[in-house]
Amino acid sequence: MKASVFLSLSLLALPLFAEDWPTYRYDGKRTAFSTEAMPSAVFPQWTFVPRHAPKTAWPLPGEETPRMHSDRALHVIVAGRTAYFGHSVDDNVYALDTRTGETKWTFRAEGPVRFAPVFDGGKFYFGSDDGYAYCLNAADGKLVWRYRPSPANERVIGNGRMISLWPIRTGLLVEKGVVYLAAGVFPYEGLYIAGVDAKTGKEIWMNDTAGDQAWGLQYGGLAPQGYLVATSSTLYVPAGRSMPAAFEKATGKFKSFLSTGGKIGGSWALVDGEQLVAGVNNQGIPAKIVYDENGGRRGDMFADYQGLDMVVTKDISYTVTESGVYAIDRVKYRQAAVEVAKIKKSRATTAKGLEGLRKREAMLKKENKVDELAKVQAEIKKYTTTLAAMVARERKLNEARVKWFLPRLNVTKLALGGKTLFAGGRRFVLAIERETGRLGTMQAVPGEILGLAIGDGRVFASSSEGPIYCLGGEKVAARVVRQENKQPPVAKDARLKAKALELVKRAGVRRGWALVVDAGLCQLTWHLAAESDFNVVALVRDAKQRQAARRMFDEAGLLGSRVSVEPWTLEELPDYFANLIVSEGLAAKLPAKELARILRPAGGKLILSVPDDGKFVEELKKHAQAETSAVVKDGQLEFTRGKLNGAGEWTGLYGNMANTSSSRDELVKGPLGVLWFGEPGSENMVER
Repeated sequence: MKASVFLSLSLLALPLFAEDWPTYRYDGKRTAFSTEAMPSAVFPQWTFVPRHAPKTAWPLPGEETPRMHSDRALHVIVAGRTAYFGHSVDDNVYALDTRTGETKWTFRAEGPVRFAPVFDGGKFYFGSDDGYAYCLNAADGKLVWRYRPSPANERVIGNGRMISLWPIRTGLLVEKGVVYLAAGVFPYEGLYIAGVDAKTGKEIWMNDTAGDQAWGLQYGGLAPQGYLVATSSTLYVPAGRSMPAAFEKATGKFKSFLSTGGKIGGSWALVDGEQLVAGVNNQGIPAKIVYDENGGRRGDMFADYQGLDMVVTKDISYTVTESGVYAIDRVKYRQAAVEVAKIKKSRATTAKGLEGLRKREAMLKKENKVDELAKVQAEIKKYTTTLAAMVARERKLNEARVKWFLPRLNVTKLALGGKTLFAGGRRFVLAIERETGRLGTMQAVPGEILGLAIGDGRVFASSSEGPIYCLGGEKVAARVVRQENKQPPVAKDARLKAKALELVKRAGVRRGWALVVDAGLCQLTWHLAAESDFNVVALVRDAKQRQAARRMFDEAGLLGSRVSVEPWTLEELPDYFANLIVSEGLAAKLPAKELARILRPAGGKLILSVPDDGKFVEELKKHAQAETSAVVKDGQLEFTRGKLNGAGEWTGLYGNMANTSSSRDELVKGPLGVLWFGEPGSENMVER
């Protein structure tokens, strides 16, 4: 009997039915609203602690509100009893058991996965900085297809990682069998907005001319970054620091930039019915702007509320401000907005009349016209009473807009599950009764909660520090699932360690980029990474060797953070990037032209085993286009690339001591392209 009672009480803590949370903020409109019935009191169930904290692509700004940092947390989606997320450091996507936090499977892309995946019909979709969109079987993580919208596999150093020149930095949108995505960062390098068949990965339509819309530039123009949203006919692409751009959903045809002027753009957006709500606050200026289906601006949605995040239902808008959480009655808000506008107009007219009367009063006092003064003072009293009534009426109307208010500092994110509103913030997760605003529970967690998802009767909170917290209605002994680092057997190889130390010494630098061509089992790569601060790119063509090497570095906590093991060719790598090039095999089969191209000028070193016929060295010198030094001893080549022929200098703010803003460089000429991008960002710089 006791066991039965305990079971019944436990079941009361669980929801009556469970619902999926299949994409970021629940659906393609990013409403963050699930009908799943959730308890108003939630407690820790488990915590997943990854090896790495997420790393946002762009440095946080120092002087203004972050606008395009949706990748500061590992955002979770939920389907059935599985929680999924992608990682921006180790490049993996993970499937976790929602009840235990244990890993079911992982899949690795060839670049950071910065945005939450999408679950649809048993499949799992996501994009990566490697330039590809992926479709996996959700059950086991097996690849179904991958699609690259950009024209080539060209690589570039971007935000400290070796990535595609056209990374996919949008959260994908999947609707009615179509996957929508956007690739590219820099308009003049090319932007690619596409619709793809969800089953086959075949392209349905492509817009590759959006980057040509130079007339629409504002704070960088269209630089796709953030989660795509859509109405029934319009696809909205978040445009980095500016407002979104609109495209025809059926064809991809460009419609308009939703530029508004001022610094209020950013990647935050949701769709309410057939209206877009977008914008990011800046230095206290509210910027939730509403647009109709044709891109026409409807005005500030909540002129009196500086919304940081919101959940919009048919009747109520739940809004986070810097002072707390508001539940705003949408019907009363619209009614009040019309009447308050009329009152403000009347107040202005009355106030102007009162100002005139007070001036008249002052003049009559000086002239000592007692009778006329009494009449004016009576009018002043009437005007003052009228103004007070207007103010009181306006206050009452404004108060009627707010159903409830929960004062709380440092709230950042909202998600709604049935009758319970969840709020994440700096070091806490709140459960709030939706109807009353009464606080249910508050759970303390480290870091800032930047993502919330609801599914399988649980809440999943994503922290800026990396951990994912699972909260549920049952009081249990919470588990901690921690990814631990593990050293491989090769770490004890003294011979390879000594060889790596010698290579680092001969390179003359410990930081920058190192390339290991023909890396094989990556044993030398391991020690090169261990004995230096290099970012190391290891090229491994054999799939089994590559998989084993990735596992080794992943378990050691180096994969993605400092080491990449990839199948790329030398032709795909960018010019000038490598401070050091080495190989675990003979260099005779390597193209000298490509090695010379990617070696850094002004000191880059290539140290390889080469044949003694001298042909390989001559090819290197021919293509280096610089002063070179080549020493071959016992079949070991040390080749140094010097300053490029025709290269100039820029030694001061305006070029030189004479401030001529000019250089004698003969190499820099159009057309120009991006060689690398990233740090330091604006945080530690003087704003101009």
